[in-house]
Amino acid sequence: MKNVVLLAFVSSLLLLVAVSELPTPVVANPPEIVVPDDYEKIQWAIGNASDGDTIFVKAGTYHEHVVIDKTLTLIGENKNTTVISGLGYEKLYGESPFWGLVSIAASNVVVSGFTIRDFGIGVFTRYSSHCNITGNMIANHEYGIDLRHSENNFIGNNTISGCNVYGITISENSRNNILRNNNLTGNRWNLGISSYYFHDIDTSNIVDGKPVYYWVNQKDKQIPSDAGYVALVNSTNIVVKNLMITHSLGVLLSYATYSTMENVSVSNSGVGIHLYHSHNNTITGCALTKSAAGIRMDSSSGNRIAENTISHNWDDGIAFYSSNENLIVRNTITVDQRYSNSFAMLESADNLIYHNNIIHRYNGKVFLPNHSLLNQWDNGLEGNYWSDYNGTDANGDGIGDTAYLIDENKDRYPLMSLLTEAPDSVPPIADARENRSVAENTSVEFDGSKSYDNVAITSYEWDFGDGTTGMGMTIGHTYVQIGNYTVTLTVKDGKHNSDSTSIIIEVLIDTDGDAIADKFDTDDDGDSMPDEWEIENGLDPLDSSDKYQDPDGDWFSNIEEYRWGMNPRIYNPWKIYFTTAVVAMVIAISLTVIVAFSLYRKKRERQKDE
Repeated sequence: MKNVVLLAFVSSLLLLVAVSELPTPVVANPPEIVVPDDYEKIQWAIGNASDGDTIFVKAGTYHEHVVIDKTLTLIGENKNTTVISGLGYEKLYGESPFWGLVSIAASNVVVSGFTIRDFGIGVFTRYSSHCNITGNMIANHEYGIDLRHSENNFIGNNTISGCNVYGITISENSRNNILRNNNLTGNRWNLGISSYYFHDIDTSNIVDGKPVYYWVNQKDKQIPSDAGYVALVNSTNIVVKNLMITHSLGVLLSYATYSTMENVSVSNSGVGIHLYHSHNNTITGCALTKSAAGIRMDSSSGNRIAENTISHNWDDGIAFYSSNENLIVRNTITVDQRYSNSFAMLESADNLIYHNNIIHRYNGKVFLPNHSLLNQWDNGLEGNYWSDYNGTDANGDGIGDTAYLIDENKDRYPLMSLLTEAPDSVPPIADARENRSVAENTSVEFDGSKSYDNVAITSYEWDFGDGTTGMGMTIGHTYVQIGNYTVTLTVKDGKHNSDSTSIIIEVLIDTDGDAIADKFDTDDDGDSMPDEWEIENGLDPLDSSDKYQDPDGDWFSNIEEYRWGMNPRIYNPWKIYFTTAVVAMVIAISLTVIVAFSLYRKKRERQKDE
């Protein structure tokens, strides 16, 4: 036996030595295909490549349309001298995945190091994910980079210029894309995001020399004054003020609330200000011109649009899409193109529109397809000035004797002359809600949305009474010291009329830090025993570990004593008696069963013997 074991051990040792002498396998890198050495054209190289291959393209100009339908890495030798040119190719449009000069129809594709120029779309992706488009120069297209139905892609370090529509556009349910260090300049509209909106786009991206501010999940902040593009996504209480924005998609609010746009100039853009599922925002004192629409609202309500100049937009002055209960007051809307509208209203109702100047070169055109839902075009006393109203004013009160008819909608009290910028001496009314008692070190949410003005409130200023201040219709603040604080809200309108109101915030001690002040917290340590009962019975109301202790040794824990209405300091022997009796009963029953089973076995054995 020992010899057998020894033989097995020696054989194993020899086998290990033999294996160690074999060459170590080498993991090969994916083969690299070189254009034009291996294939004259980039597309020929792609056609002969396999998933995971790398194609290296030497410097030169390649007049071809490139379709990448495999997981490939396409690398140019030098972005300045490795050129993919669309000159001489018909621009491709239509429902095809191959619209771009470089079209990506696969995922995990890399395109880097090229000049891509002179076509309809420079780089186009559709239903592609985890692609990397970096370090390219893209110029002279309709669209520089166009992402559709594409997600989790990285677009970085590209220079995009001279595009007749968009430098970069992300649309059609594309989501979660990352943009870094892209420089967009000289495009008609540099950057356009028109679907989903949740992307990671930081200020390293530049449009015409200005940073992009694409804020997601932000609150209580103000956009810096150097912004070239602004988007507020799922954000609240953001101030956008004193900006000049051009050649972009304008200012975007997507799922944004309680934010203010004031003195913002937007021109030559897709839309001046676009509200998408955004509510209770204020737009005032803005100049919105030479864009597709001055203001567009999609599924947005409770917004205040006041004292803006909206002019020379080629589709609509203000467009409503499923947007209700918005206030439109003291705006001047000028439309000078035959097929443009002062208002477009689709499936929208209960909007209040009055004291606006509506000037149309052809008519006061309001687009209401299929007789839109009813909106209110006056305040019960006065309506709007319509440049094409031809009614009379017999009593000279400045209000037309007959209504301005739209369809079922009508302005009952049209104004006979342009509204001038009359002095507004009516102050707003501040409302900071009610006095409150709160726990220390707990965020207190302040809400000034019940404040109101005859036109619009433009600023909400809060003094929290502890030496700190803040701005915004709604805002949070945390008090770290107990005491009483006088909180003052000051609201102002566009003419600097103001009003203030104050409330008292009582900050109370919160011993256990559960955001419930001791005054209102009946169980500070959370052990299900009320503080009052614990104190009465000599327990610590701040020590949850005493919940299962048994200080009187009667086999009842403190929590059981509380539930049974007993005193945890008085010995109650009945649980011991009861438990002992139960144990004795169990033992007796067990013995009875054992004896009965033993007798039964003996009886069966005797029967077998007989």
